[in-house]
Amino acid sequence: MTIPLIIGGCAPGEGEQEPPPQEEQEEEVGEGLEEFNLKAYLPLQEGMTYDFTGEGPIHPSLEREIMFTEEPYVQILDKGTGTNIVLVYEVQEDQIGKIIEEAEFYEEDNLIEELDEEPEVQEVILQEPLEEGATWETNDQQREIVAINETITVPAGTFYDVIQIRIISLNEEDNNETYHYYAKNVGLIKQETIGEDFERILELESYGNREVDE
Repeated sequence: MTIPLIIGGCAPGEGEQEPPPQEEQEEEVGEGLEEFNLKAYLPLQEGMTYDFTGEGPIHPSLEREIMFTEEPYVQILDKGTGTNIVLVYEVQEDQIGKIIEEAEFYEEDNLIEELDEEPEVQEVILQEPLEEGATWETNDQQREIVAINETITVPAGTFYDVIQIRIISLNEEDNNETYHYYAKNVGLIKQETIGEDFERILELESYGNREVDE
């Protein structure tokens, strides 16, 4: 599975992200995250790259690149999953939706330029309200916000204001559970899939703007 700012979190290779002031944390507890719109959880920063490392039976690494942005759309390329997968998301203040997912993508084409005037959302990745227990069904899946304001440590550092999403299939024959972790101002930082006899984990190892780094 897949859903990426300038980074307001920890900089690549610099250890931990600074936590918000304690008084701000106390105001947020139990109130959801209404003061932040969803754009903070998939920032639109062209040229950003994210390297994930992990463990599991299949493709335990992933390189993610933001190829193009044209608000409210972002085109992302995932490498290291056995093929190149291109994804296009619509990022609104109240909803993040997947418009395109296409495997075997090895071009540099900007798919955003080819979108219809009002493209259809294929899968809702995240939506308001940002409250624990909020659920929605999309693309034969049920998604649930199981935690907000989490503190999660991965190889890239420690992140705050993390949202944890639980994803299960509506197909009774599929018993896998997948969890996505999104950090404010960064995007996806961790993904884990748990099956009957396997567990696959991907964690953010490093990230930055390739054009700036060069």
